[in-house]
Amino acid sequence: MNDSGSHGGSSPAETEISLTFVANGCSSHQKVNLQVDLAPTLSVLMGIPPPTNSLGSLIEGILFSETLFTAEQRLYASYVNAKTVARQYGDDELYLKSLKLYGDYLHGVGTVDERRITESFLEATETMNRHLIKNLVTFDLYMMIIAIILSFQVKL
Repeated sequence: MNDSGSHGGSSPAETEISLTFVANGCSSHQKVNLQVDLAPTLSVLMGIPPPTNSLGSLIEGILFSETLFTAEQRLYASYVNAKTVARQYGDDELYLKSLKLYGDYLHGVGTVDERRITESFLEATETMNRHLIKNLVTFDLYMMIIAIILSFQVKL
């Protein structure tokens, strides 16, 4: 909600949230910038898949809590989250690289550890997330003015 009481915008006042998680191992230094990060994070905590059209990134302070998740659970959660965002974004180079690392890990090829792959998925998700959100809230003012003018020209 912004200062005037409106909802649904993209300003920091409308997207930043105050939230506290209390658990052993949670990082106390992470700032969560977007409300969209709540859905995938809460989904992971509840053990369910993220919403189909979720654009959010997992909150790392929760994901990397060693008392809440094993390394394999973190890796799988970051994979599912990245896959959900990639369905809406399309092929992202970092996401595809992360998939390759994950496939190699699952087949015992290479020496990449779970944390590096998890961080790669998180970085890919964040990159896709920023791009999607930027495009969803960017308006072409010129085209909007033309559409308004044209709408007055149409007689029903």
